[in-house]
Amino acid sequence: MLKKVIKNIIKKGIAAIVALIILSVINYIYGYTGIHIDNKTGATDYMWEPNQLKTNLSEGFSWLQMDENGFNNTRENLERMKSQGLDILLMGSSHMEALQVNRDENTGYLLNKSLSDKTTYNIGVSGHDIYRVVDNVANAVDVYEPREYLLMETATVVLDEHEMEQVIEGTAKKIPSYDSGVIYYLQKIPAIKWLYKNVQDWISQSENMMEEEEAAVATEPGSVDEIDTHSYDETLDLFLNMIAEACRNQPCTPIIFYHPEAIILETGDWNCSTDDEYLKIFKETCERKNIVFVDMTQEFYDVYDKKELLAHGFVNTDVNDAHLNKVGHQMIADKLVKVIEEIEKGDE
Repeated sequence: MLKKVIKNIIKKGIAAIVALIILSVINYIYGYTGIHIDNKTGATDYMWEPNQLKTNLSEGFSWLQMDENGFNNTRENLERMKSQGLDILLMGSSHMEALQVNRDENTGYLLNKSLSDKTTYNIGVSGHDIYRVVDNVANAVDVYEPREYLLMETATVVLDEHEMEQVIEGTAKKIPSYDSGVIYYLQKIPAIKWLYKNVQDWISQSENMMEEEEAAVATEPGSVDEIDTHSYDETLDLFLNMIAEACRNQPCTPIIFYHPEAIILETGDWNCSTDDEYLKIFKETCERKNIVFVDMTQEFYDVYDKKELLAHGFVNTDVNDAHLNKVGHQMIADKLVKVIEEIEKGDE
């Protein structure tokens, strides 16, 4: 009887190991996110392991290898920065990390191609929304010392006052990483990392839904009229001032570029969800802080209206409901090049 039990345990153990191997191989090919580690410099909350391979066939199509610092840059670009210094630092979220497009299609690469006399380095990384970017901006500027421009991406201009206050007060929570221990080593197995990430996403989504429901009870979402606009304006001023201060300490021009979300109506019309009042407040605050604000709304509308192309989304995602695609990256890069050229023309 005992032998039979042991034999069944061994069989099930072998079956589990074989299943884990098969799932890991599939996951490694289809969508392996890799392992991120704590960024000791504080320029970002975390970075990917040096030379980390990342695969993605679920949203766009790409196989990419991070650079030795754990960011999405070419080796040639990194070496150029090491030898010549840095002109432009690019910060942002997963939109700038750009794991959904080929390496030669992302904003950072395209800026290096168009502005061949300047070196751009991209430290965009998943999860780093405008709050995480601003929280890390002083360290990022101090570490990389951009001589000319600091570029920051945001997918929203409707900011949460409480989250801004946490950044201002220095109490905002960093995105955690596991550099050692059981969880770190388990994540090296693709199938386990996939399961772990999906459980985390599920928990995060549940928490976000609860927060949204609570917010809906307190005020109508997206309505400036229902909040204390004076308080919001003051908080936003202090929040964006952190960017201005960082760029004063390391003289460079700060630029925030906004790429709006939009939906395609049943009529085929392109409809942007931007709240005009929030947009106005954000733009005016940037102007007060000498931050160049770049709004991509008109460019995104024009390319859909004239060419029926979308800046977000892929053939394997919902229409316009995903990360920036190669069209979006190209338009942003083209716009930023024009803005930089205009700034430098005005300085002559």
